[in-house]
Amino acid sequence: MKIRLALLDSDKNYLDRLSVMFTSRYPDKIEFHSFTDEQMALDSLKSGKMDVFLANESFKIERKEIPERCCFAYIAEDSGIEGIREERAVSKYQRAEMFYKQILSLYAENARNVTGYKLNDRNGTRVFSFVSLEGGAGSSTVAVAFAQWAAKRGKKVLYLNLEQFGGTETFLEGEGQYDFSDVLFALKSGKGSMALKLESMVRRDVSGVYFYCSTKNALDLLEMEESELCSLLGELCATGGYDEIVIDTDFIFDKKTIRIFEMSDKIVFVDDGAEISNVKLVRGHQALRAYGQQKGVAILEKAGVFYNKFSSRTSRMVEGLELKNFGGTPRFENGTAKQIIGQLVSLGDFEKMIAEED
Repeated sequence: MKIRLALLDSDKNYLDRLSVMFTSRYPDKIEFHSFTDEQMALDSLKSGKMDVFLANESFKIERKEIPERCCFAYIAEDSGIEGIREERAVSKYQRAEMFYKQILSLYAENARNVTGYKLNDRNGTRVFSFVSLEGGAGSSTVAVAFAQWAAKRGKKVLYLNLEQFGGTETFLEGEGQYDFSDVLFALKSGKGSMALKLESMVRRDVSGVYFYCSTKNALDLLEMEESELCSLLGELCATGGYDEIVIDTDFIFDKKTIRIFEMSDKIVFVDDGAEISNVKLVRGHQALRAYGQQKGVAILEKAGVFYNKFSSRTSRMVEGLELKNFGGTPRFENGTAKQIIGQLVSLGDFEKMIAEED
């Protein structure tokens, strides 16, 4: 299904450039119609064949002329303008990807039961969850490195940071106006097409990894219910078209964490091999084994350990656990988070995590 977009602007050269952009970059997503005459544009809307209508601010559009099911916004000549004449505004001059995402956001607000953007079940998407029982083991660094490594192998990867105090921007950068607080609001509102909203809010790092910017307030994540978490992961698997979703989460023995583990194809415990880390890993393993036996769910069967910052002098592997050995890396000294991630990606010691999946 394509979003049928009507755009009214007196600048024909601008319309021609947009036509080329949409045709070349989003041929399966946007059906573009351009107009320089206001009446012709409004007549086209009355036919009921348009989903989104954008008009340059130089035109004064009467809201009653626009069908109820059609989304509307003005095109602002200047950047940073969010509204014109009590209607939403879209900046005229911005990158193609950002322009496209704003169209998606507009459409998602009014969309109901949108088809064509939704695929069945998991659609082949694999979910990898990374977690550590001891702070400082570097689970986020390993998770991002794995995501970038997978993207380098040609996979479409989404990095999803669900840590309470996670800072995605430490590792990844990308243009966008939304963050994960907006995702949470969309989940709670339940309005429009969640699939399109998620697509409009996601960002893309230069490494090729997709991600959502961190919440405005760390407390926002506490408001996420288990049902909303399931809805989010379900939508991402079914509609995002991702090959792999990499979840970075805290180890909190609550319903949401257990649900993440249950929906994961692989669970990666990141451990540095230090005594205190190993003790906590053993206790966490015992708790998960007991839970699995009580509830009859398979969690440990898909879990393994990745030894990060491992030292032959001070680190020890834990023996006797029902956890696979997913490999590991040594400690890298005097490097920024991004530099260390680059080292991890170049080493490429992640084959064991996907060996049974490919």
